[in-house]
Parts: sequence; structure tokens; C-alpha cells
Amino acid sequence: MAPSFPGLKAFLTGNQVTSKNDTVLAADGTKLPTILHVTVHKAENLYKPTLAAMVKFNPYVSCYLTPNKLAKQSTEHAVFSTASPTFDTVLSFTYKGEPLLVVQAWDADMIRHEFIGESPMDLMSVINSSSRSWTGPVTVWGKKGTMVRGSVWVTVQFEGGTPYDPSYPAAHVSQTELFDPKLASSPLTNITSAAKQAAWCC
Repeated sequence: MAPSFPGLKAFLTGNQVTSKNDTVLAADGTKLPTILHVTVHKAENLYKPTLAAMVKFNPYVSCYLTPNKLAKQSTEHAVFSTASPTFDTVLSFTYKGEPLLVVQAWDADMIRHEFIGESPMDLMSVINSSSRSWTGPVTVWGKKGTMVRGSVWVTVQFEGGTPYDPSYPAAHVSQTELFDPKLASSPLTNITSAAKQAAWCC
């Protein structure tokens, strides 16, 4: 069972967290950026409670770092007519200390893409772990976190650089709020009301 997650509010106060890893330098001595690789492996049992979804269901997955939604990336193609698609797609981001990765599931449609659900994922515990990586399923929640609508299997891997950038105040978090993802089934949690307002898309 995943531990309870304090939400975005907890990231705005508390002690500064720095990496257990040394900063990675290039051959000329310049600091390399931290790159976050998100491998979207597959989704399982996605559910959208509409009549149209029973006939046509073409899911894809998108990811973004909050509070920076401008760098949003998606799996290249939707997988047609299945609620359990396989993607095996790698999305890479320049990481600047954002506390959460938001994984979203969508249903592709010719007129408009329909939101299935999403999952805010704690990144601070991953980047400060010895492996700087995590693999497993994240629960996809419906609008405002009201119901489970399936899961998405991801691998999160940090590479190079340093995880802490003082220009991102959201990278401050109380040490007591962190948890070890190796001891949990997922770095996901029961989201608080305050976090829902700040993190949920729809």
C-alpha cells in the first residue's frame, strides 16, 4: 500500500532537499543538466464511462512536470481499439527541480481528445534514492481524483546533473514527508484536497 502523500503544499515549505549524488560535470568542467527519462511501457484496464468508449477506445499517454506544463510530451501514437495498450515510448525532459510528474491517459478522437484520468507522482523521493530510478504501475484517477480508471506502467530514470535548482521553490520539502519508493508499491498516494486543487487537470 502506498503511503499518504502530503500534496503540493508540503513542497512549498520545510527543509531544502539536495541529492545524495554528486553533480555530474562534462569534460570541460561545465555542469551537465539533469535529464528525466520517462518510459511509458503500457496501460492496463483503462476505463472511460461513456457509451462511445464501449465502441471506440483509442488511448494514449501524456506526461508533464508541474508546475511547468509547457514541456508536456505524449506517446507518439494512440493504440486503437484496446483498453490495455502497449507503448514502450521514452519521453525525456530537462529537469529543474519540479516536485511532481503528472501522467495522463487520453482517448484520441477525430473531433476532440477526451480525458480519461491522471496520476501525480512524487519525484523528490526518486531523485534522492540511491538508484535515482523507479519502475512500476501508477494509478490513473478520474476527474478530480474521484475514481480509479486503470493504471499506467512507467520507468522514471534521472541522468546527470544535480536535482536541486533554487529557482524552483517547489523543490523544498520536509525530509519527514519523503518516503522510500523501494518500500512502497508506487510513489503515488492518496491525494489531499489541497493537492487535488493544485495538481489535478480535470
